[in-house]
Order: sequence, then structure tokens, then C-alpha cells
Amino acid sequence: NYQMFRINLDKKKLMRAVDGVDVEFHPEWEQTFWEEQLPMLQRKGFPVEVKTKVWSPWYVSRCLRAGMDPRKIAQEYDRDYGGSSSRFFRAGMIEDLITRCTPPKHQGDILCDFELLEVQGFVKSNNGRLKLWVDLVGTSGNIRPPNGEYVMGIDVSTGQGGKMSSNSVISIIDRMTGKKVAEFATPNLRPEKLAEHAVALARWFQTRAGQPSYMIWEGNGPGMSFRDRVLESQFRNFYFRISQKSVRTKPTKDPGWWSGKEEKRQLLSKYRHSLEEGFFDNPSAIALKETLGYIEDSSGDILTEK
Repeated sequence: NYQMFRINLDKKKLMRAVDGVDVEFHPEWEQTFWEEQLPMLQRKGFPVEVKTKVWSPWYVSRCLRAGMDPRKIAQEYDRDYGGSSSRFFRAGMIEDLITRCTPPKHQGDILCDFELLEVQGFVKSNNGRLKLWVDLVGTSGNIRPPNGEYVMGIDVSTGQGGKMSSNSVISIIDRMTGKKVAEFATPNLRPEKLAEHAVALARWFQTRAGQPSYMIWEGNGPGMSFRDRVLESQFRNFYFRISQKSVRTKPTKDPGWWSGKEEKRQLLSKYRHSLEEGFFDNPSAIALKETLGYIEDSSGDILTEK
């Protein structure tokens, strides 16, 4: 994230938060920051001397709004350690990332052969369930995403639909670029049908070696029905659960990732760190907004805000 920076008062430099090199902001903005905004931040009591604190032009503008002080900023945009609960993802960071989200290059639905579990085509639609942040290549009869090093993360819901039903989501990431390249979301697919779409998408998003994408799904609850359909398909390029009882963290014979209290914390902590440090680029505004629903209570449990 090249807009996020740290302040070095000793050198009077703004250092990019990701890799610590000098930030090249617009000269007028940087002059305004040093001459006007920094003194105002100091008068308001913000910790500008803390070299590890991450800022952005957007975050600075929020700090300088009338009536804002460090306590209010901590409550609304940072993690509030003093309260009974706090957002696990800082609202200020997420809102800043959302301003840089980009619309998908393509949106629509895949046409599947449900016997072979392969994609036969792509139909554009403004209401399509699949959003793509990559160009499609090939001829009309064999159009597909370019080869990459793809990994698919899958959150499986019951697929019952209705206002109270959550989405099942397939997120596809190119691990060589650290960017999310596709998002498939729907509340109306049963786990078994979602598995069929997932296998077809995995075979559509091929690696540079021509292999299907690596698949990871949440194995709890409806994930078990998803697993059974994947196993029936003979598709085998997926994650096996890691035993937490072994110091060697060897894979078990159980397909899928299982979400326990500690596993959930580890996953969300890694996701938060990757967003904060710019290791992962999520261009989906909807997905980023959903992070604000995670709340950490006083006991350390991570809950989903209703």
C-alpha cells in the first residue's frame, strides 16, 4: 500500500510503510503536511513521534477534523483497547483501502459442463456472480484467464438463500502477485453445487504448468457436504488439515481447513497483517467492508457483528 507511511521526525522524512523507502507524495501535499498538518497533529496530541505508527493522507485528514482527538480516532478508526470490545480490523485502514478499490474488468457467470466439471464459456452480466480482475485470453470458444499461480479460498454457507442467508464465497488469488483476481459469491448454491462450480473454476484458472488451482475450503458445518462432492469428482489438488497436536505440523488425511478459536484468530491475524503491510491487494470493496464485522471481545474471542 504505497499511500501508507510512517513519520521520521529526526530525518524529517515520510517513509513508506511497506518497505521503509522515501515516499514520493505530491510536493504541495508534503509541504502542507510539514508546515501545517504536522503542527496541528502535535497540538491535538497525536503520537507523531512514534516511528512505527502507520499513517496515510486520508487518515491524517480524519485526525484533523473538528472535534477529533486521539481517543476518538482510536475508538472509531483504530483498535479500542479500553472498551469491552473492539474491531479486529482498524476501520480507518479498511476505509482507506476501500478508496483504492477498482471495479472488476469482467463480471458475469460461467457456463459449466456439470458432468466433466469444466468451464465451457463465460457470459457477461452486470448481476453476475463472478467478478474478474484479470483479462480473459483465447478465442471465444476457449476463453479463459491467463495462467498464474492461483490459490482458491472457499467459505461455504448452507446455500438456502433468503435475506438471512450468508453468501458462499470463492476467492481466487495469484500468490505470485499477492492480488485477488476473482470473486464468486452467492447465497443460493447448496454446498454440493458450490463444489461443482469450485472444481470447474479451479480447472479454468490454471497454473503456469497447466495444472488446476490449489483449493482450500472451510471444512466445518456445510463444508463437509462440499468435501464429499469434491472427493466424488476425483479432483485432488487441495489442502489437507494440519494436526495441531504435532510439533512437525504434518498434514493429516482430512481435507479442508477447520475453524477453531485459535485457528480463526491465526487466519484473521495473518489477513490483517497482509492488508496493513501491503502484502495482499484485495480490490473488492464488498469483501473489505465485511472485515469491519469482526469484533474482539474482552475475553479475546473474535465474533461476527450482527
